[in-house]
Amino acid sequence: MNTATVAPGDCFTCDVNAGRRVAPGGTIYQDEHRIAEHGVDLLVRGYVVLKPRRHVHEFADLLRDEAAAFGPVLQTISAAMRRAMATEHRWRSAWADSPARPTLIRPLPFAHVAFRIVML
Repeated sequence: MNTATVAPGDCFTCDVNAGRRVAPGGTIYQDEHRIAEHGVDLLVRGYVVLKPRRHVHEFADLLRDEAAAFGPVLQTISAAMRRAMATEHRWRSAWADSPARPTLIRPLPFAHVAFRIVML
């Protein structure tokens, strides 16, 4: 497990997952292990964030059952976005920022792995 992370109570994404901060547009998808919402940190059409419910800094820290369905869920969300939006470019990436980089939009540290799906 990665020890270079912030506590769940100090994590911006955990605040969004718990409903203490509101994601614009509400929840797009959710299941036992994952939540997908419109991105809070970049308010553009065609930007969805898929993240684990549990506070996890890196994808490698997920339990096997938590990680198992990320691929099919990413595919389902990407296919729905492609049908809904006429776009040429689709990007998917996974990342978590350094705990030391809060911003005005997210004043708490962001150290929670998430997949960004961006269609422009």
